[in-house]
Amino acid sequence: MNNTRLTLYFPPDLTCKAFTYDLVKEYDWKINIIKASISEGQEGRLLMEVDTSSEKLKEGLEYLSNSGIEVKNLEKQVYIDRDECISCGACTGVCLPGALEMDKNTWELVHNPEKCIVCGLCESACPIGIIKIGF
Repeated sequence: MNNTRLTLYFPPDLTCKAFTYDLVKEYDWKINIIKASISEGQEGRLLMEVDTSSEKLKEGLEYLSNSGIEVKNLEKQVYIDRDECISCGACTGVCLPGALEMDKNTWELVHNPEKCIVCGLCESACPIGIIKIGF
């Protein structure tokens, strides 16, 4: 089984179709929805973790692509230059999933990568530019 993070981008005309149901029933995907922004008649975005076999993952990705849904594999990570970090906390204020937080005892920055959705807000919030998004 593979545990993969994917972001799906839905065009406005496809936001009402039950794609996740199809992926579970037809392609044996075990799905954990991490974040979603989907409204009828508007572009939608869905960030999810998928656990399935390599073969079923490939088949499901082909189904999504053929349906007109753009899929991006979320392999990027947040990198923080710990030697340069001044622990100002600016990045924690924009980190909605709580992947960046201040240690309440030491007041140093703590990074919890398992919570990170690689949205990039922390990178732009860092006043000294020591947070980078990369592979």
